[in-house]
Amino acid sequence: MSKSIFISHSIKNREVADALVDLLETGIGIPDSEVFCSSLEGLGIPSGVNFVEFIRSQVESTDIVILLLSKEYFESHFCVAELGASWVLCHRMVPLLIPPLAYGDVKAVLTGIQLLKIEDKVALNQMHSEIIEALAIEGKTFERWEVKRDSFLNTINSGKLTEKEIVECQLSGHDENCNFQLELSSERLTCCDFTVEQTELVVGDFSGVLRAVDSVSNKVALIDCGKEALRCLLPLVRKKMVITGDDSGRILLINLLNNSVKELNRCSSAVYSISASPDGKFIYTCERKGEVIEWKLSYETRTLVRLRKIHQHESVAFCVKIIDNGQKCVSSDSVGNIIISDLNGTRSKKYRVSEGAIFSFEYNSHRFYFGDSDGTLLIGDVEEGDFRSYEGHNDAIRALTVSKYGKWCCTASKDKTLRLWDTITGQTLIVASSREYFYDVKFSSCNSTLIACDGAGKVTLVDFSKCVDSVDFKEIEMLT
Repeated sequence: MSKSIFISHSIKNREVADALVDLLETGIGIPDSEVFCSSLEGLGIPSGVNFVEFIRSQVESTDIVILLLSKEYFESHFCVAELGASWVLCHRMVPLLIPPLAYGDVKAVLTGIQLLKIEDKVALNQMHSEIIEALAIEGKTFERWEVKRDSFLNTINSGKLTEKEIVECQLSGHDENCNFQLELSSERLTCCDFTVEQTELVVGDFSGVLRAVDSVSNKVALIDCGKEALRCLLPLVRKKMVITGDDSGRILLINLLNNSVKELNRCSSAVYSISASPDGKFIYTCERKGEVIEWKLSYETRTLVRLRKIHQHESVAFCVKIIDNGQKCVSSDSVGNIIISDLNGTRSKKYRVSEGAIFSFEYNSHRFYFGDSDGTLLIGDVEEGDFRSYEGHNDAIRALTVSKYGKWCCTASKDKTLRLWDTITGQTLIVASSREYFYDVKFSSCNSTLIACDGAGKVTLVDFSKCVDSVDFKEIEMLT
C-alpha cells in the first residue's frame, strides 16, 4: 500500500524524522498511516518483505518526498539512491537542511533546487503550503499549525535533535604527581560533575554545549542544549540523567543514554544553581533575580511543575542547598547574605556572613563552608555566627566542594588555582593550577578524585588514589 508522504532520511537522524512525523500529524492533520518513514516503528517496512523492493515501491508511488538532508544523509548509499529515484520520477520534493549542513554543501541533483532550513519558521510555512497543495487537503487551521510548528522549532533549537558528535578528548597535560587535564573546548567551561554511577564526567560550557566524557575511554558526547551558557548541573538518582540550568532561565533534562534534551520548565531569569531533596522528588533553583523556587519532578512523565517560591533575595542568588535531611532550604547571594527557610513551615531568616558575594557553599557534618568574592574560606555555624576564616587565595572563590566526612575542602578560584584545605587545622596547599580561572570543582562520591573546569576549556582531574578522608596533610602533600 502506497503512502502520500515518503520521508527520506538517515537512520542517524531518526529523532528529527520522528519529530517531523508528529508535526505533520498534529500541525497539518496527516495521519501517520499516510507517512512512510523507514526508521520509525509502525511506519516503516513490514516484516517478511524484501527491504530494497519495498522501499523502491514506496518511493515510486508516493506524492511527496521530504528529504532530511544532513552530512549522514549524503554518506548513506540508500539515501542517495532515494534522492536519485525521486529526481528521476519527478516527484515533488521538499528538501530540509539539518544543521550544520549549509546551502553550499548540497551538490549534484539538488543544484538549483530551493532548499529549506529545518530550523526556519518561514521555510516550514512553505513546506506546509506545498503539502496542502500537493495532497489537495484542507488541513488544520493555520493557528493550530503555528502552535505545533513553534513547538517543533523549540525542540530543534533546544538541541534535542541537533547532531550528537562523539569525539576523542585530548590529554593536554599530565604532571609527575597525580594531575592531568582534558582539553574539551575552545569555550569557557562553566560547570562540571560526575554522574551518580561515576562512569561519566559531565561538563557544561559558555556556548550551551554539554559534554559527557566516558571516564574509561575518554570518548566525549557533545550535546547541544541551545545557545545560552549552562550554569549548573544536577546528576539525578536515575541513571544517566542530568538536569542543567542556563542563562535564559531554562531547566533542561539531559538523558545520557540517547543524548536527548528536554526543556522541563523555565525560571524568570538565569539559573545559577540547582539542588534536590534527598529522595530526588523535588528540586530547588536559585536565579539572577534572587528567587528560590521549589519544583516537583516526575521521573515517569519527565515533567517539572513549579510549586512555590521559598524565599526572595534582594540581590543575585548564586547557590542553593537542601540540608537537615530535606527539612531546610539554604541559599546565598551577591552581597554576602544567607537565607535559611524551614520547608515544613513559613519561617525564613537572613544572616550576613560576608562583605562580599558568596558564589558557592556546602553543608557537611553540621558545618557550613562558604567561599566569598575576597577569596576567603569561612567554616562554621551560621545561626550561632561562629566562623573560622582561612586566607590563601588572592581572588574570588568561585566554587568549593567538601569530602564525605568533612575533613577536606577544595576551593576553585579566579586566581587560577585549586586549593585543598584541612578543615580542622586550616593547612592548605595548591593541588592544581591553570592559565584561566576555575569555574567549578567536585569530589567524586568515593572521595578519591577531584574534577574541576576552567575558562580555558580544560577539565583538570586530581587523582588521590584513595579516599582523602583516610589520609593526613603530609600524605596529601606526597600524593600531589
